Amino acid sequence: MTNQHKQLDATEIEKRIPHSGNMSLLTKVLSWHDKKIICESDTHLSKNNPLRHREKLNSIQGIEYAGQAIALHNSLINQEKKQGYLASVKNITIHQDQLDTQQTTLTIIVEQLFAESNGSMYSFVVSAGDSKIIDGKILVMI
Repeated sequence: MTNQHKQLDATEIEKRIPHSGNMSLLTKVLSWHDKKIICESDTHLSKNNPLRHREKLNSIQGIEYAGQAIALHNSLINQEKKQGYLASVKNITIHQDQLDTQQTTLTIIVEQLFAESNGSMYSFVVSAGDSKIIDGKILVMI
């Protein structure tokens, strides 16, 4: 098992990802190590969430939450902010229709399955309490 690292708040997170303002969706890092990060967010409840469409926030937007957690994880393990791109999203399962109907904090867990110099594959789960909302795999290229 690898060492656990300190928690981060929204201000520290925003310094490490390529998003800012309302588009910075993660509000807290609960824990992280070299293969995994666990984040929280309550931005799905904000009426100003930029991912809303027709006043709704569909669960598919959980991919963006996971993508930001991946960017943050890469920044933490590499000690620098790099521009990455979601190259592929696979094996997606949507368990709930919407994020914004979940009245509790979202938990975003991403786990690195493998890493190479030009990219990484991650599994992810976005949940609210004991309820999974969306899960799958994301390939990120740097």
